[in-house]
Amino acid sequence: MKIQDCRSGQAVVQKESGKNATIRRIYGSSGEVELSFENGTTARIHVRLIEPSSEAADAEVDSGPQRPCPQCAAKMPVTATICPACGFAYGVKTPAPSRNWALILTSVVLIGAAAYAVWKYVLAGKGP
Repeated sequence: MKIQDCRSGQAVVQKESGKNATIRRIYGSSGEVELSFENGTTARIHVRLIEPSSEAADAEVDSGPQRPCPQCAAKMPVTATICPACGFAYGVKTPAPSRNWALILTSVVLIGAAAYAVWKYVLAGKGP
């Protein structure tokens, strides 16, 4: 099995023992997955040592179009905006930073220029 074919919650079978398990987490950088077995134990195993269960293969056909996550390469539905494996927010734009600082800076410069002009030309001419 390849890391690109793995997704969180996917039913798999460990090749060595033949035990059924579910993928809990995907570690794309190391090529390993964290499995949760039916007896409640967990293990971190390389993806070459697992294969999809027969029920998972049938469900995969009906799940619709898939795309790889840009961060962990796990398969996710095309319509999903958050990767179920790593939580990467795909296609969600962060709001632009506020432009209030530019307005404040402009105001400070204009007020400073006006204060300087008043001091230089109005107050400086008045003396004892």
